[in-house]
Amino acid sequence: MNKVANLPKQQRSELFSETATLMKTTNAIVEKDFWVVWTLNKIFSDDR
Repeated sequence: MNKVANLPKQQRSELFSETATLMKTTNAIVEKDFWVVWTLNKIFSDDR
């Protein structure tokens, strides 16, 4: 997940767009879900 989070904004946007198309949803939903899961992973992981 960090690999995606560290991509340049344009590349992340393209990735989210492709995913949204495949899932038949919007870019905003895909991006929101990504960041929610990424944040929860940071909060609850043991990587300190």
